Amino acid sequence: MTALYPHLGGAGVMYHECIRCNPNWHGYAQCNTVLADIGGLMMNGLIFTWVLLLLLFVFSKCEYQCALVCWFVLIGDAPDPNMGMWVVEPE
Repeated sequence: MTALYPHLGGAGVMYHECIRCNPNWHGYAQCNTVLADIGGLMMNGLIFTWVLLLLLFVFSKCEYQCALVCWFVLIGDAPDPNMGMWVVEPE
């Protein structure tokens, strides 16, 4: 999979990652989550994305495998005091 991350490293920065998922796992579709390591201090440098669509297209006889993801951002700068977990919302 190849994805463009302009907000992490500037326009033109490319990142390559392999995403494996099975839409029929345990008999139902999955809402897959990807953990991306951005090297920060909060949440041990991890951010969450939700895989919305895996697609493949051909352009100029070259095959491109892509993932459409929804990025999540942290709410606050510490885990929720009641739940003890980080709270996120769609970007």
